[in-house]
Amino acid sequence: MIHDTDADLGPTLTQPQPAFIQGDMMSAPHQRNKSKHLWPSVSAVACSSFLLLPSYAQTKPSGRPDPCPLLTAEKQAYPGATVRSITSYGARGDGATDEYLAFQMMAADISNQRFARRQIVYFPKGTYYIDRYAVTRGPWANHNQNIRLLKASNFSLIGCTGSVVSFKGNFTITNDHFSGRSWYSARHQLGFEIRNASNFRISGLELNGNVDKLSRPPSPNGKPLSETPSYGIQTNASSNYELSHLKIHHFACDGLFIGGDFNADLNGTIHAVDSYNNARQGMSIMQARSFRITNSSFRNTGLTDGAYPSHAPAAGVDIEPDGTPADGVTARTGDMVFDACRFVNNKGSQFVGGDNGRNTENVTIRNSEFVGRAGNKHPYVIILSAPGSVIENNHIDTIDGGVYPSFSEGIGDMKTVNTIVRGNTIRSSGVGLQAADAGASVVIENNTFISTHGPDYRDDFPNIRAGVASFSGNKLSYPHKNFGSRSVVGIIKASTFMNNSITTDLTGGNYTIKVGAGADAANNIVGAHILFAQ
Repeated sequence: MIHDTDADLGPTLTQPQPAFIQGDMMSAPHQRNKSKHLWPSVSAVACSSFLLLPSYAQTKPSGRPDPCPLLTAEKQAYPGATVRSITSYGARGDGATDEYLAFQMMAADISNQRFARRQIVYFPKGTYYIDRYAVTRGPWANHNQNIRLLKASNFSLIGCTGSVVSFKGNFTITNDHFSGRSWYSARHQLGFEIRNASNFRISGLELNGNVDKLSRPPSPNGKPLSETPSYGIQTNASSNYELSHLKIHHFACDGLFIGGDFNADLNGTIHAVDSYNNARQGMSIMQARSFRITNSSFRNTGLTDGAYPSHAPAAGVDIEPDGTPADGVTARTGDMVFDACRFVNNKGSQFVGGDNGRNTENVTIRNSEFVGRAGNKHPYVIILSAPGSVIENNHIDTIDGGVYPSFSEGIGDMKTVNTIVRGNTIRSSGVGLQAADAGASVVIENNTFISTHGPDYRDDFPNIRAGVASFSGNKLSYPHKNFGSRSVVGIIKASTFMNNSITTDLTGGNYTIKVGAGADAANNIVGAHILFAQ
């Protein structure tokens, strides 16, 4: 067992030459035929075997700064753990040396092991550069692979303050015409891949995919670009784990790709993760159940800071299971809570979730912040159309878009959708909230709607035409400076319509709200110059 000391937070060792590199434990990198959810006009932990790391001290008892506070906390959580530095595998952290072999040696040391004592590998301050990419087939195929941690249990990868893993980005994604597609590339960036693993934690690292240096030719015939499996971290068929205190950015596909196997991921925590400027998604969630995502940010997706283009849907988070239990999926995706998260300035939707009960259920977003992106091609800032789902106590600025608690896309059963939208502040210069899908039974209650419209806005605020069982306890105001001389300013048709406050500062004439049959002003607080009409 190697015990670390302060002195061993930065040694460099002679680069070893591992013999296992050609002994790939899997075939070419696994790639799912993943649904893209191309919307019109656009292309969580319970029952975990470990606890979240506590708030950790930044200084030692001596008063000197602790160069690796997360490591200190991890050793306290696991007394007697085996502790090794990544430098013991030959990594240098100098930003120039290719660390590929050292990282593969570390991965081989952990893979296929069920450790009786916690195995901790830590990364001293430095930049660890992986100067390779994968070519999976064709005449230029190589043996490069992701940093694969396979069939392992009871381990931790812990970054010290200032530890960065930087993956090669200065190459070209070529048009290789494989798989009968008009555009397919056998090349992809490397990243961390965790498969069939359990009881692990990855914490404290910054992962940089360098997509701003990546290039690819224009797509042929204007057809959409195919996706390459270039993920910062991907998990497959894994359980009881935590990804925390991470920065994951500038990857050519997703920052995080969770549950990419029909054997669903179970019992995961994602905490204090900042995923930003990735080309396709901040995070994709495929087959996963019992997850808690807390204090995390998903931002600037689709904005690569370089010539490399974005991929649809370019969302902050996209929950999109590939299949159903009938297809062989081991668990329905759901029992998932997003708490105190930020979804900001993503080129597509900020959050997409739900397939109308097909294979997603029980998703809650609470105490979070959403800010849409002005001028997006579509208005879908939030879509959460799944049974048992809740959007509550959030601050939402849709900019010129809206919240969609139901969304028909031709799959699932709209009759299962009963999303609750409760206690939110919804600012909007657009529709704010739209529900138009018959058969759903959405509940919208105790929200505050704030108009930021300009006088040229001509659509409805909100636009609730069908599928709402109850609209109650909400506050809406229609400032004259925002709605000018318009007549009809909103549509609210709900089976139950009561205890709402609807007001305006208009002094002459009236603003009309179109309501459903039986809606009664007497059951609501309706200000002067507000009329109801069917």
